[in-house]
This record gives sequence, C-alpha cells and structure tokens, in this order.
Amino acid sequence: MILSVHRTSDKEECTMDKEKDFLKRLGANIHRRRLILGWEVGDVASRLGIKRGTYSKLEKGLARMTDELFASISDLFKMSAAVLLAEQPKCEYRFFRKNARQTKRETALIEQATLDGIRKLKDYVALEDWLGEKCEFDGLLKSDFARGAKESVEEFAMRVRAGLRGRGWEANENLAEILEKYGVKIFAIPLPVANCFGFSFCSEGKCGILINNDPQIPVERQLFTLAHELGHLLLHGDGDFVNVAEDDVKKKECEAQHFAGRLLLPDDEFCAAWQASAGMSWVERVMAVKRRFRVSYKTILYRLSEGKGRKESGTIFAAFPRAYEQRYGQKLSGKMEPQPYPFSAFESQRFSLLALEAFKRGEITMSRLAELLERDLFETREIVNAAYGKVG
Repeated sequence: MILSVHRTSDKEECTMDKEKDFLKRLGANIHRRRLILGWEVGDVASRLGIKRGTYSKLEKGLARMTDELFASISDLFKMSAAVLLAEQPKCEYRFFRKNARQTKRETALIEQATLDGIRKLKDYVALEDWLGEKCEFDGLLKSDFARGAKESVEEFAMRVRAGLRGRGWEANENLAEILEKYGVKIFAIPLPVANCFGFSFCSEGKCGILINNDPQIPVERQLFTLAHELGHLLLHGDGDFVNVAEDDVKKKECEAQHFAGRLLLPDDEFCAAWQASAGMSWVERVMAVKRRFRVSYKTILYRLSEGKGRKESGTIFAAFPRAYEQRYGQKLSGKMEPQPYPFSAFESQRFSLLALEAFKRGEITMSRLAELLERDLFETREIVNAAYGKVG
C-alpha cells in the first residue's frame, strides 16, 4: 500500500513526516544490506513472503510497514531495530577514487565502511569531550602544516616529515601513533573490496582516515595508504574539510602519491640508502631499502620510476616480480608483499585508552565499552580487569 499524502492537520502532518522519515531510513539501510549480502530483490521478497513490487517500494521508502513485516526484515537481515532505523550520518567530504570495475556490492561495502567510520569518529570526539582530552587536527593543519603558496608538493612533504620527526616520529612504523597524538583520527576496518585500500573523510567538521586492514592487504601497503590520505587532507582540504571539489581527481591522486612517497622516503635518506646498497643486485637493493624504511617494495619502485616516461615506469614495475622470483624462488602475485616486516601500526591505542578511562569515570557502561572496543562482554571484562583490577 502506497503511503498516503493526504494531510488534514498539523498533528497529522507531523505524524506523516515522521513515518516518511522512518520508511526512508529503513529503505536505505535494507537496500545497502541487501547489496552487501549479494541478494536480488526477488530473493528477498520471496524470503519475506511478499510481492517483489512491494519489497521494491520498501527500499524506496514508499510502502507501509507492519510490526510483523518489520520483525521479519530484522530477522532476515540480522539487523537490530536500532540499526535498521539508524540515521545516515552526513559525510561532507570523502576522497576516494572509484574503480571503474567496482560492483554494486563493493559500492555498498564502501558506503557501509564510510558510515561506520563516521560513527566511530563521533564516538572518538565524544570521548575526548567527556574526558577533556580534545585533540583537533585543525591545529596541525592551519598552523604548522599549511602549505605555502609557492611550495611544491615534494617540499611540503619534506617539511611535514621534519615537523613530525621533531614531535617524536622515529620510524615509519609508528606514523599512526604520532598522527593520532595530533588529532588525526585513524580507523582500521576490514573491507573486502579489491583495490580499495582506504580513504579520508569528514563529518561535521571533523576528519578521519579509514585504513582497510583486510588480512590480504600487507601492513606496508596500509602504511602507504595512511601517508597518501594524510596528503589528501593536507593538500586538498579547504581548511574546514567541507564542500571539497572532486574535479581533477587524477591530478589530486598524483599529488597525494608524491606526498606519500617523500614523506616515507625522503630524498636524502633514500638516496643514501640506495647508494649504500650499490654492491648488490637490483632486486636485492630494493629489498634492502624496503627493510630500512619498513615500506612496500612498490613504494620504492614508485620512487625509482619518478621522472621517467610511462613505458619505462611500466617496465620497472613489470621487471621486479620476474627478478624477485629468479633471485628468491618465490612468485609474487596480487597484493603479496615479499618478506613483509612484522609490525601492526594501525590499532588505535588512544581510542581504546579513552574508552577505558570513560568507563572508569562512570561516563559509559560496561556494555557501551564493549560496543566501542568491538568486543563481547566477557572479553571486555577481561580487558577492564587487566587495566584496573577485578571488576564485579
């Protein structure tokens, strides 16, 4: 049954508006969930015991809802009432280069990750507010790390690196820890989408970086993504990170690539490390520099290919897997990282510590702490006991 638009009073109008909002939120949430699950409209309609057209109207926010149907939807999609009716938080800015071959399911997964990232960002900011531990990225951006009018991307990256080193950045592997101290909110979320390593985003004037920590993505690649997205925030934000133009994406991606390359592999240190390995074969030199800086081998190949033509650059990237297999007897494929460095750089200790402190002060309950830490109650209780002693 189509939702009626007949209105006879202000009270009726208010009720109708609330019902429309209810149906709109429900429709958007089940549409995204259906795509993530890979189900067709007809499949869902059949499982719910309703007509295909009726279910289509549900996703469009047009069909009326009964308590029985709502319960069936909740059970089928395994979504609580709160999640089914959750409002879509506003995303004012997201820098993500969409792959032309991206499927509808992958698009839905990225949208869900964006919503999860925004909700985590709000939780992070709320914890800071409750505990008086505000740490705004605006200060980092607008004072120390604002790009000069005549400053090249490479020069800017080197200055940012020097500034972070002066604040305690010792090696690439602790970059996330240093950035979080200065207000950059970093969220590691597993996202099974090919060629989506992460993105930067902003909601209500607060910015964050989402890193895809899917087990198939090497931590070195995650590190480069962190540096890349920091480049977007510093180079392409408008100061408040709102209403950022998405035109000329290719140019901006290139600038972020250059920024990340220099941030992780500064010219002088890179050249010195490359020269120090001059007695080795080409592939051994790449691996030696990779170990020195804890970066992906592709980051080094990118630096070696800078300033060369597309054909020569392509030759460098194509030659390395062959040379590596010949030297080490192991074939490189997909996202595989040769001889990966054993570090985990993207677990947000600051967020966890803030959540634990909020629980200790009575700002949040044990169940809310479990939600924030994304643990069950038993695991959460163990964490609390380890941090503060026995809790009843």
